[in-house]
Amino acid sequence: MTKKIVAKEIVEDIRSGVSDSELMHKYGITESGLQKLFRQLLDTNALTAAEFEAWSIFSNDAVPIHVRLHSRYRLDFMLPVYEAYCPENSGVVVSISRYGVGAEGLKVKAGDVLTLVIPLDRILGGTPLLLQARCRWVHAGEAGGPVASGFFVIAVAQGSWQKLLEYARARSSQEPLQW
Repeated sequence: MTKKIVAKEIVEDIRSGVSDSELMHKYGITESGLQKLFRQLLDTNALTAAEFEAWSIFSNDAVPIHVRLHSRYRLDFMLPVYEAYCPENSGVVVSISRYGVGAEGLKVKAGDVLTLVIPLDRILGGTPLLLQARCRWVHAGEAGGPVASGFFVIAVAQGSWQKLLEYARARSSQEPLQW
């Protein structure tokens, strides 16, 4: 007997940041079953592309390349990021996509909404990028390494998100992964 999966319930789990391995365990499905489920949720608009991308800002083993909808760029250069109202909470941007930022080093919990500053003015001139973002994932660093976190960009208050995407695309160390 297979367990019936209620779309509303799994969408709530995804929105609350439940990992792919936790989803597979909870719903008793395999990696390929989870991939099929993601596609169904996207195809039926039960889950938006932006929500899926924010959930999967860092590579999860079960997230297949054919489910990804937008390019994500992993950065091979230092791009600082810090919390606007607590500048000592800082780190580096490690990846960006149309709707999200992956960072290392920030002290944050899943669900936190932060105002982040990316000092693009130091690199490209103009003004720093100021954005409001919700933390979707936090992964503890291995063996004392930096904490990785994934953010969904809620709003850009200052600066140009497009300018950052173009800069990242030009400077990215690899071909973009398709989301």
